[in-house]
Amino acid sequence: MPHVRERIKLIKNQPDWWKNLPRFNLGFKILKIAKDLEFEVYILTKAPKSIPKAWTQKAEWISENVPNIPIVMTQDKGLVYGKVLVDDYPPYIERWLEHRPRGLVIVPAHDYNQSFSHPNSIRYDGSKTQLERIKKAMSIAKQRKPEHPLDLSGI
Repeated sequence: MPHVRERIKLIKNQPDWWKNLPRFNLGFKILKIAKDLEFEVYILTKAPKSIPKAWTQKAEWISENVPNIPIVMTQDKGLVYGKVLVDDYPPYIERWLEHRPRGLVIVPAHDYNQSFSHPNSIRYDGSKTQLERIKKAMSIAKQRKPEHPLDLSGI
């Protein structure tokens, strides 16, 4: 549906569209857990090739909403190392997991990703039960020894 892609591109090219995105509260709850578990936290974001001003606006948004956290902008999230990825977009998740077969992915729930499933992923719908499960999974991921599998069977 090329017309839909063009419409999305037009919307994302509006002045300050990226800079004025609302805070995504599910992500901030996961960020708190990461900080509590003393993860080294980075904001990893896709830098759209076709919208160069998005790079600056994303950096401004991050600086305003999550100051003092380093930013990594990339065309390919699969190139960036980490033990845990929080992402809602299946193609980015799959690319990251190609190179991190023992990594953990937290997937904020949306209609467009409800069919995504992977043994190393946990879907997060905002419930308190899921948040406790994520905390346990992140703790397991943090303590996992190099070359050992990520075992989430106990959560």
